[in-house]
Amino acid sequence: MKRRISALGASLLWVAACSVINSTEDLKPVDQASGGDANTSGKNGTGGKNSGATTSGGANDSGAPGSQAGAGDLIGSGGCGFQCSDGGAPPIGKACTLSGVDCASGAPICDAGACRACKTDVECHRELGKDFCLTSGPGAGHCVACKINANCLGNLPVCNNVGVCRPCASDDECDSGVCEATGACAAPTEVVYALAETGISVDTCGAIDTPCRNLATATKQLTSTRHNLVLIKTIKKFDTGAGFPAVKGIRVIGNGDAVHAYDGSTAFHVPAGAGVTFENIVIEGSSAKDQAGIDCTGGAITVVSSTLQDNASAVLATDCDVTVAQSLIKHNAAPLQYGEAAIQAVCMADMCAKTTSVLRNKFIDNGVALYFSQQAKANVENNLFLRNGSAGYTRVLELRANSTHFAYNTLVENFNDCTYVGIVACIGTCTNVANISFNNFPNPPGGNPCPDQVWYGGTMTYNLTEITYPGATNKTGDPKFVDAANGDFTPGPGSPAIDKGDPKDVPMFDINGNKRPAGAAPDIGAFESQ
Repeated sequence: MKRRISALGASLLWVAACSVINSTEDLKPVDQASGGDANTSGKNGTGGKNSGATTSGGANDSGAPGSQAGAGDLIGSGGCGFQCSDGGAPPIGKACTLSGVDCASGAPICDAGACRACKTDVECHRELGKDFCLTSGPGAGHCVACKINANCLGNLPVCNNVGVCRPCASDDECDSGVCEATGACAAPTEVVYALAETGISVDTCGAIDTPCRNLATATKQLTSTRHNLVLIKTIKKFDTGAGFPAVKGIRVIGNGDAVHAYDGSTAFHVPAGAGVTFENIVIEGSSAKDQAGIDCTGGAITVVSSTLQDNASAVLATDCDVTVAQSLIKHNAAPLQYGEAAIQAVCMADMCAKTTSVLRNKFIDNGVALYFSQQAKANVENNLFLRNGSAGYTRVLELRANSTHFAYNTLVENFNDCTYVGIVACIGTCTNVANISFNNFPNPPGGNPCPDQVWYGGTMTYNLTEITYPGATNKTGDPKFVDAANGDFTPGPGSPAIDKGDPKDVPMFDINGNKRPAGAAPDIGAFESQ
């Protein structure tokens, strides 16, 4: 199979990291790449050392810097590539009998009893079983398995910076724009392509050279074997939404594109039997009454590295499994209308075997941020909740799952009308662990402070709050944020949050992708000081 796509696809595809989320532990930083490739990185063979994966246009700072070396990049004990003194350098002229046995990789050919650099592909193949000789660049003189991605096949489709074929680590390393969980690049025939405004409108659209203009036409092409939808990068917006077939394993790779239904209607509908993952997409403007950015009924959805903004509800899920991670959730359900919430997940029966996970997101300027009801389990961890609320009888986070774990979140300047309903209201079994709440109700009605009304229900351990709650591990005080005015809510020097989280309940990463703990114990709140 040829891996080279058309010039159109090569110039327009810009794709985020592969994301398969099964648990909190899978939520590594989205831009923690496996390193770039000096010879080829991605489709065009022109990348650089640190190309790696791309973060979302959504949550700011939602990741950690890419690593410096990819799988298979190590030569010598220091991982120093072609510069290694113990594995990558000559000696040229060393006495030898056999190539590859007596000669180092920088001078791999034994010729007339002395090691020298390679000169041709033929001698590399004959002497070492490697197909190529590098004749220029930092690896000149080495025998390698590949020079470009086209030399690599199967589950090792990417040629790394020392000429070794490795699995793909991000979608933008694949000509098709899709890196599978196996490390193989999806074939273009397994992908449906869409391009806002300048795609084509016929039912036979969907190939890379004939992308669909309308999302509804594109989603009709999805099947169990053609289950990837790639939105080709553009400054234009898709102005109508779409529904999905009842197919599991669908991926929507958004490349930062926006979907904004012109009439305020729902952008995406996920029906019973469907499972859809949305990656690096902007979903906005589904603002009509009872509409949502994503409406799920009986299916399963995962939203990662995305932006959901200016919707009546960003996610409206009924009898669905829901995961929202590493995303920006902004200005939804605002102004608030009855029955709306930024993320709303409910079950129709008294209890259903569904779960909701909300991990490493930023909720900013929403009306109601979360509303859960009747699920078996909910996990809300490592999120920032900033300025959410409404000047009425409003619970900003209403948690009615059978069991809710609310941990390592930071809540600042959230509000309601101080009528004893709670900013965080648990109407079920809740464990509230290692959260920061500070300066909520910044402008209370009548100027009367009501800091005792932030928390309603649930058990409290290892929290730093406006007032002290029972329990030796709970604290009160100023978290001394590094720069709250500019959005940095990391505990600063001398903060009572540092190293005071629960040592037995430690997420792998904080909201920014920094590993926890950085000190003797995790910090309280969503941000781990470094």
